[in-house]
Amino acid sequence: MYQRKRVTASGLAKSPKSIAIIAACLIVVVVAVVLAIVLPNKSKGSDQKTTKQQKTTAEQTSETTTEAPKPVGGEVPYLAWEEAQKKNPNYFNEAVFIGDSTGLKIMMYDGIPGMKYLCYGNYGTTNALDQSTATAQNGWPAEIWKQLDGRKRVYIMLGMNDLNRVGVEGAVDQMRQLCQLIVDNNDGALIYIQSMTPIIASQDGKRGKVLNNAGIKAYNEGLKKMAEENNWYFVDVASVMFNDAGYLKDEYCSDPGAMGIHLSSEGAKAWADYNMNHCADPTW
Repeated sequence: MYQRKRVTASGLAKSPKSIAIIAACLIVVVVAVVLAIVLPNKSKGSDQKTTKQQKTTAEQTSETTTEAPKPVGGEVPYLAWEEAQKKNPNYFNEAVFIGDSTGLKIMMYDGIPGMKYLCYGNYGTTNALDQSTATAQNGWPAEIWKQLDGRKRVYIMLGMNDLNRVGVEGAVDQMRQLCQLIVDNNDGALIYIQSMTPIIASQDGKRGKVLNNAGIKAYNEGLKKMAEENNWYFVDVASVMFNDAGYLKDEYCSDPGAMGIHLSSEGAKAWADYNMNHCADPTW
C-alpha cells in the first residue's frame, strides 16, 4: 500500500529547488528596495538640475536684456502755460524755433514771449544739412545746430521745401539727421518736432507731386513715429489747423491765391496758442 511521505519545513529548506526559489525571492525584494531608494533621489536631482538651469537662463536673460527706452513723444502729459509756469517760469525763455517761410510769419506775429526764432525763406532740412549752400542764399546759417545760444528747447517745423525734393521718407530721415546733430552739439537739448501745417483746398495738388495734403499727412505720420523712436517730443500743431474737409482753414491762410500754405496772423495765433497749451518737460 502506497504511503504519503510527509515533507517538513526543514526538509523543504534543504531541497536545492527550494533554495533557488528562496534566493530568487530575496533578490527580487532587494532589487525593489534599492529601486525605491535610488529612483526618487535621481528624480529629485534631475528636478534640482532643471531648476538650476532655468534659474541660470533667467539670470542670463536679466543680465543681457535691457528695457527699451520709453519715448517722450506721442501721448505725453502736456501742460497748459498757466501750469507750466508753476513748473518753470522760464520755459519759453529756454526755447528756440527753427522754421521756414511759414515760421517767418510766426516770428513776425511773435505770440510766444521769450521764444528765439531761427526762421528763413526757402529753408528746409535739405539746406540745413548741405553746408555748401548754407550761406549762399537767403542768409541761411551754417551749422544751425550751433546757433541756439544755449537754449535747450528746440522747436522745429520744416518740410515745405523738402517734400518735393526728397519725398516723404527722405524728408523724415533728413529731419532725424538734423535733430540728431542738434542733440549731439548741445548738451541737454530737448527736441520738439512740430507737425507740418496743411494747404487750403483751392491750392491742394498744385504744388508738386508730394507737396500736397496727402503727402503732408504721410510726412507728419512719419515724423511722429520717428520722434517716438528717438525719445523726442511730437507737437501736433497741424491738428488745430484743419477745416471739416481736412484742408487748412481759409482764415488761417495768408496766400490763398499763391501757395495756399503760409499762415495769416490768425493762423500764427492758433500755432502759438497750441504750443502754449502743450508744454512738456521730461522732469514733469
